Amino acid sequence: AAGVDQLQGVGYSALAGAADLVNAEDTSAYLRDQAEAQQYEGYLAGRPEYDRVEDQSLSTGLGFTAYQIAKQGPMIAASMAGGSVLGPALAGTRLASVAARAPSMLGGGGLKAGTSAAQIAAGGRVAGIAAVGTGIGFGSLYEASGADGDPDAWKALAGAPLYAALESLVPAAVSKSLRVGTDFAGGTASRMLKSGGLGAATETATELAQTEMEIAYDGTLNADQKASQRLNAAVSGGLTGGALSALGGIKVPSNNALGERDLASGGDNYTDPETGDTFNE
Repeated sequence: AAGVDQLQGVGYSALAGAADLVNAEDTSAYLRDQAEAQQYEGYLAGRPEYDRVEDQSLSTGLGFTAYQIAKQGPMIAASMAGGSVLGPALAGTRLASVAARAPSMLGGGGLKAGTSAAQIAAGGRVAGIAAVGTGIGFGSLYEASGADGDPDAWKALAGAPLYAALESLVPAAVSKSLRVGTDFAGGTASRMLKSGGLGAATETATELAQTEMEIAYDGTLNADQKASQRLNAAVSGGLTGGALSALGGIKVPSNNALGERDLASGGDNYTDPETGDTFNE
């Protein structure tokens, strides 16, 4: 519940920032109040004793881990859902064409990606994840910039694309792995360990980078608060990214970079595994 409230709070912050951009001050103020209310609801629904790694011991480690995954999970799930929902609509856009060249581990076809139906569909999914990440980034940075009571929507908008790129890494990789299989070889346990390890490292770095951006936008933090935020971002990111990415190791590796179609089958049709739509190539 705390993670859902947190996601809703970021959503309200993004809407407040959008209203601020067009000088709708009353609307923006109302939406900021709603964002604060959601954050408070998240606090009430959460487990404050599990919020900081500094307060944990061996006896609370399991509860802390489960809470952090549950708290961060909705944000990642929202990005993955964005890829599925927005992907088809974005598949034919220039943004999707660029996204199709994302590394294969993120669901793209790399720099040599062509224009096959599979690669266009994959580009749409990656673009959808990035679109949701942009909204999350804008809301998060707008909220951070307003810690002193004077949020800066244009500054938040400027930082949103970078934040979105970071926000999209793990959701895109997990989405691809759950859909078509991991790039790692070996048995199930080996694939899960490798996929989880990579996800943990990626999300740790991602959360640290995003936290640095939020700290830079928030001028109210002292040195101890900054250090605590960095530590907790690294730990929660590693736990969440590792746990969710490990699930991607369950499915066996596909036989091509995008995993959408068995190239050895000689067939001319491609069926999207998510939508069931069939395309003739």
